[in-house]
Amino acid sequence: MYSTDDEMPSSPVDMKIEESYDPNYDIYHPLEINEAMDQDKLWCEPHRKNMDKIWAYFLVSTTDSSYFKCKCCSQVFFFSRRIDWYKTRLLNEHFRSDCSNPPEDISAGLHNPALQRKVYLKKVDKNFRQFAINNKISNIDTVLAMTLKLDLPLSWVDAASRDLDDLISQEPNADSDSTKKEKVLNSKNLTREISTKVTDITEFWKREFASSQYVMDLKMTTTPANFKNKLLKRLNELNQVTFVSLVLDHWSDYKMDGYLGVVLTTFNRETDKLIPFLLKIPRSSFNASEDVLNDIAPILQSFPGLADVVLATATDNTSNIVECCKLLGDPRYLGKQYLGRLPCMPHSTNLMNGSIINSKDEGSATTTKATEQTESDVLTKNNELAYEINTSITKRKIFDEICLKRELVENGESLELKTFCMTRWVSALDSMQRLLLLEPVLQEMASSKRFNVNFTDDDFERAEEVVELLLPLRTLCEMLSNNTCTVKYSLPFLIQYKNTMEQENIKQMGKPKTGEKAIELLIDFTEKMQGYHEQYETDNIHIMSSYLNIDFVNRKFWTRFSKTNKKGVRAQEVTIEMAERYAELLIPLLNMSFEEWVVDTDSNSGALNNDLDADSSYLSEGLMEDEQLEEDDYCTPDRGDDSQFFDTNSIRGKLKELLIDELLTYRALAVAEKKQCARELLKNREYQQENMLLQNCLLSIGIDQIFWKKFGAQLPILSFVDSLFQNIPATSIDAEQMFSWASMQKTKERYNLSDKRFEDLCIIKSFGESVEFKHLNLAACSLKQALAITDEHRNKK
Repeated sequence: MYSTDDEMPSSPVDMKIEESYDPNYDIYHPLEINEAMDQDKLWCEPHRKNMDKIWAYFLVSTTDSSYFKCKCCSQVFFFSRRIDWYKTRLLNEHFRSDCSNPPEDISAGLHNPALQRKVYLKKVDKNFRQFAINNKISNIDTVLAMTLKLDLPLSWVDAASRDLDDLISQEPNADSDSTKKEKVLNSKNLTREISTKVTDITEFWKREFASSQYVMDLKMTTTPANFKNKLLKRLNELNQVTFVSLVLDHWSDYKMDGYLGVVLTTFNRETDKLIPFLLKIPRSSFNASEDVLNDIAPILQSFPGLADVVLATATDNTSNIVECCKLLGDPRYLGKQYLGRLPCMPHSTNLMNGSIINSKDEGSATTTKATEQTESDVLTKNNELAYEINTSITKRKIFDEICLKRELVENGESLELKTFCMTRWVSALDSMQRLLLLEPVLQEMASSKRFNVNFTDDDFERAEEVVELLLPLRTLCEMLSNNTCTVKYSLPFLIQYKNTMEQENIKQMGKPKTGEKAIELLIDFTEKMQGYHEQYETDNIHIMSSYLNIDFVNRKFWTRFSKTNKKGVRAQEVTIEMAERYAELLIPLLNMSFEEWVVDTDSNSGALNNDLDADSSYLSEGLMEDEQLEEDDYCTPDRGDDSQFFDTNSIRGKLKELLIDELLTYRALAVAEKKQCARELLKNREYQQENMLLQNCLLSIGIDQIFWKKFGAQLPILSFVDSLFQNIPATSIDAEQMFSWASMQKTKERYNLSDKRFEDLCIIKSFGESVEFKHLNLAACSLKQALAITDEHRNKK
């Protein structure tokens, strides 16, 4: 690298050099060139063997190889001969900051609205398959897919390399002529392929967010008379935006090194399921919230447009990460569309019963008498007896003989006691259920008086009481953790669970054998759950989303938003309240305003105007799904434009009027169609469950999905709002699933795994779970298109 004191070598032709050398970047910035130097014959393609693909966008001087010319903007750069040409950071920096016409497949230039528009037009192109589908699958792609699917170590390729070529040549997509030119199958090339694919995935997300940002930044002006039609056009375009939620959580490997998992969740409308993608998993400390924020901020900056599409965050209840989510609400980090953090009930039965049975409330060190007694009498004795059996050959033989005599065997071996462990899912419930199953064995063992730990009848009664408490809880937690369950179902499920437990408590209290310990346990459990009820019932996200669940819209819960007891007036007051909340949500997203000379006198009123179309369907002719942007409808996207004549609040009154009309129609349709939808679903055995809580939860999701597919076209505004909430998960379970994959990568046997390779393996594993990227050209498709092609390939299998 040249220092500022070194003499710069003479240029190949006469030119004037701008002395703007920056030693931090090892590059002389753009040079002013004369006409003689700009002749094409003075430039040629660089020698690109084994070079990064970014060099394809540069020419090298024929007279001095230290000079490079950008094909996209014709700027010329001088590189020191002492630096490595393969370090592409300098070239990426050019596309990121200086290039006036960056290439489309280099996402660093996606700050340019013109390029964002190009990416967006590809996103809505009906003929995307001819560009997006990869028909020539290489052998290294096939090996990579096998590695990820079977969770194989990278070194397996070296051991099986002799047989892989013959195996791959028999694949339907294999080309006998092209396989001769394929890369050698070994762990080194496989590692390089993983790094390349992760780069492609990163670029894929940058294009996805940039195209979404382009639509979000557009401004539309209208008049009150034409507001409804323009609104529908705007909603149609916003449906092409990829809205996401962030799931954040901390994870520690076996060395106790900390990592921050940043997971995206979005909703696939074709399959009606949430899809998680690991975005980053950087090293992180478990310190103050500001430290966590400093880990997240660079990620948001490295993906331009991401901050404009994040709707909410889901985390556990750790205090530092909860506080961090509050700080993310600052406009410097996330946009106006950010709704905040979801209150989180622990997503697994294990974590939940751990806090109830094992004694400690979150953030508290107190232990109740009932829970302490339950643990010491049942779970601790269970673990001690399991240890006693496993450490004594004689006692193991006695246990096996009794199990065989009682026919409590599985696959020829006696059933084992399941030990309780706080870090294992549903551990307490499983331990209690196995304990009850082995009750006759344990009673015979106690009568033999050869074991130090013995169970009494009171212990089994306590176990039955705990199981009765935790079985409905497991149903609730499993439903909330399901990928079909979004935030709009959390509050209805929690209330259904509350009603179920109230009935169970009445039954328990009515039993003649119910003792003082059982009553104390019920009281403790009820108080614990009441705290979660209060959090969910007062959270704005859950209130707005759950109102769009047709199974919940007519419940008594909504009377709290009415000041009167009259039924008709009460329903109207609730409708007006929800219209105000939805209008507050939509205004930042719509980015619409009435024209400067129009004054909306009803901007703060919820009254209905007689001049509005009374038709319940607002879909007008020509507003089809594939409609593209009409430039005449929009202002030029200028992020710095704060014109005093563009006021997004000017549409508030008209928007509320349309929302009230749709809410009234929605409520009437929901009441009329709910029973019919339930009858259709109950014909399917999947919805016929002995567990009534499980059946009610499944029906609640099912009838709601049927309703919005059937009547969404009649309720376009509410349908769009509903689609927003579908992108928000009910829990932070997605981060936990990613960490289970991470634990398989970061093991004691792979102690030398670098952070970069570890992150690459986690990202590509996560992405491959939802997207068949070996069949895709990621540079030519959007997320929606990639999921559609993936579903086609998986359905063929």
